[in-house]
Amino acid sequence: MKKFDLTKRILDSGALAVVRATPSRVVEIAESIVKGGIDVMEVSYTNADAPEAIDAVHKTLGDQILVGAGTVLNAPTAKDAIAHGVGFI
Repeated sequence: MKKFDLTKRILDSGALAVVRATPSRVVEIAESIVKGGIDVMEVSYTNADAPEAIDAVHKTLGDQILVGAGTVLNAPTAKDAIAHGVGFI
């Protein structure tokens, strides 16, 4: 997805969920917000399980939700988030 399309999707959503939780709980939240009409979420890297949570959401919901990474404080963390397929940082 191109940068413009990602930005448009975030804006069109009208809201995004910022989540700090275990991977299984992140998936539950992602499923719930998608059902409620929100298709953008940010997984905080303050949680050590953030990469696993991102992978779990992608595996469960695929393109139904755009997943980003938050609290990215350095280049190695950004590279990790990108490697796990986030749409935004």
